[in-house]
Amino acid sequence: MRLTRTIQAAILMVATTFAAAHTVEPLTFPVEGHLKDPSIVRAEDPAASGTGGAYFLTGTTNINTLDPRYAEFQNNDGVRLWKSKDLKEWEDVGLVWDLSKTGGRDAKKSGWQAHLRAVPGQPDKTWSRGVTAPELHFVRGNWWIIFALNDQVIGLLKSTSGKPEGPYEEICRISNRFLGGDGSLFEDSDGKVYMVWGGGYIAPMKEDMTDIAGDPRSLQMAIEGYPSEEPAPNQMGERGGFIFKDGDTCHYVYAAWNLRDGEGHFDTFICEAESLFGPYSKPRLLVPDGGQATVFRDADGSLKAVHAEQDRATIRTISINQNSGRNPK
Repeated sequence: MRLTRTIQAAILMVATTFAAAHTVEPLTFPVEGHLKDPSIVRAEDPAASGTGGAYFLTGTTNINTLDPRYAEFQNNDGVRLWKSKDLKEWEDVGLVWDLSKTGGRDAKKSGWQAHLRAVPGQPDKTWSRGVTAPELHFVRGNWWIIFALNDQVIGLLKSTSGKPEGPYEEICRISNRFLGGDGSLFEDSDGKVYMVWGGGYIAPMKEDMTDIAGDPRSLQMAIEGYPSEEPAPNQMGERGGFIFKDGDTCHYVYAAWNLRDGEGHFDTFICEAESLFGPYSKPRLLVPDGGQATVFRDADGSLKAVHAEQDRATIRTISINQNSGRNPK
């Protein structure tokens, strides 16, 4: 019997990053499964003079039509999308990239998805096969989905229709050079595209988007003694690196374990810099217990962060004013 569950979304509106939070009753998506590592992007409708458009949601699912007996977040059937006009009612776009139908016997793509594999750093975990933390991005005039395969490699898909709904073709796999963590894309104002991943690693992409174009470098903070006086790897978090621009300022969002109230929390942080490579400011707590999150701008221009809360895609209006947040302790 096919496993059937429901994805839910909760909309939380806040006047600043933390003040005056108001929770709306969760809305049920008419689809299967639960969701982690959610990502939302807004696609403009050219025919609507900038007033139309739709939002697209993706993330790590626990839907596994390949073998429903092993449906969980490390075992799923590929990349799924959902579409909404208002962030309330969602339409199931479906499985836009199917692990069972692409690349299984293609040596250039490693044949990874044809077989179960051990997850790096988890020697005791059952071998698995699944897509984790997919993100949808519009760069270089087209729609792309960047994703991870159980922390083995990072992959990149390109829309063959020029539409966010796809269909998608696989462009590349980037091997273990990626130093762990899930991938994201960022297009700078000069048109250069970068891959961002893990604990603040970044590298430019080749013009044809088939690989990174140089050695990775690590973003750094210009904070004496934070977290060490000397630059160190993973200074910019543990995973979920995501960059967006607001005006000329670059904002870096990431997830890291943080000691608050005498307990460890997997929080979402944000910091900023005047240039892409930094140095970045001391991080501020953006979403308590938010973990991996991405940021998008809605139709009225407000910035929103989407993250997982009890395996639901949860959206918060955020403030990136440096004085509105709290520093981590």
